[in-house]
Amino acid sequence: MNQGWNGEVSIFWSLAVEEQFYIFWSVIVLFTPARFLLAWFLILCAIGLLSVIALPLFFSDTDMLFVLPNANFFSLGLGSMLALRDIFPRLLRVSIRFAGYVTVCFLILNSVLIAGTHFEGSDQIHYITMIIAFFWLVNKASIGFDGLVGKILTFPVFLYIGRISYGLYILHLFAAYPSAFFCKRILGVHEPTQLQWVLLNTIFTLAGAAISWHLFENPINSLKNHFFYQRKRVE
Repeated sequence: MNQGWNGEVSIFWSLAVEEQFYIFWSVIVLFTPARFLLAWFLILCAIGLLSVIALPLFFSDTDMLFVLPNANFFSLGLGSMLALRDIFPRLLRVSIRFAGYVTVCFLILNSVLIAGTHFEGSDQIHYITMIIAFFWLVNKASIGFDGLVGKILTFPVFLYIGRISYGLYILHLFAAYPSAFFCKRILGVHEPTQLQWVLLNTIFTLAGAAISWHLFENPINSLKNHFFYQRKRVE
């Protein structure tokens, strides 16, 4: 562990965590009866919370602890809970209501931290409340927003950006290479302005993500249409 990022490929740390999680979680979901899945979910979240709180205490001189798989079990556990929405509907309703209150706390805490006020454990609390806030947001987005917010979010341009968002995440650091080539070879500019650099990186990231979606991601996603999924409900 080199205690820092490793260039453009640093973005793949999150994908590595996800893949490690999918390896064992898929086995658990496949072979565990539905009524016992809740216990596994609670264990997963508990490990994640303990890791976020305890790791900085025991390894205070170590950076990048948040990239460890167990440090992300809380967010992965909440995501798993959303996937089990039809199996545990009552639990989810209570959790979402609680998450709504925590979201308000997260916004207040975020404002405090931006203002420069920090206290012991503020980073851990901020991280945990942020995860719960996004848990609420993702669930709300999956149901759909009403009113003006819903109309804005369903605007075709925003829907398309959301559709190619995975590619945007993966490719945004690599966009610097075509941007630099375009500046030097096409524009003849060796030191572009901040505005030029941002615009070029945005354009190449969007173009790369669109190509990735239409030629690679969407064809793979379409394969799920060949499988039948049966949902079970546990009250």
